[in-house]
Amino acid sequence: MKIFDITKNLFNLPVYPGDPEPKYSIVKDMKQGDEYNLTYVCLCPHNSTHVDAPKHFINNGETIESVSLEDYLGKCQVVIAEGEVDKERVQSLVSDGTKRLLLKGKATLTISGAHELVKRGVVLVGIESGSIGDTAIHRTLLKAQMAILENADLNLVEAGEYTLVALPLKWEGIEASPVRAVLIAE
Repeated sequence: MKIFDITKNLFNLPVYPGDPEPKYSIVKDMKQGDEYNLTYVCLCPHNSTHVDAPKHFINNGETIESVSLEDYLGKCQVVIAEGEVDKERVQSLVSDGTKRLLLKGKATLTISGAHELVKRGVVLVGIESGSIGDTAIHRTLLKAQMAILENADLNLVEAGEYTLVALPLKWEGIEASPVRAVLIAE
């Protein structure tokens, strides 16, 4: 078994335009004579590698603690995709029965590609960039209860079949969550 950490570093990654940067401060420091170490972290749930819940683009949508954890854990197909991934590209890239899909490369999902993923019953789609696409693409996927994984680091991963583990934190009322995402090759 080989494990690939596909999580990007939280504190040295550019943030999505308009999002706040993550910050931390040392509250307690054993080097300064404190009994223990303690850090305070302030971040946007969309910093670094994260998953979006329906609430991100759907006003009354599910928040992150309510999503189905099964969608974030299981067999996953990694495909190499450059440029626009439309309906026809999805049909040519994605194997029948694929439930979790990660797009490796500088890919941009189109609205027809999003509809095709929904039609095929995909439960999670991930991408290396900071966003899966515009508002219409997010809404199409999230209305279908599809999990979205953004900012994945697939540099060391080859195309193929893996087991994905990318569980969100149990944050009540929040529209997204950072994850420690890994792919397992067996």
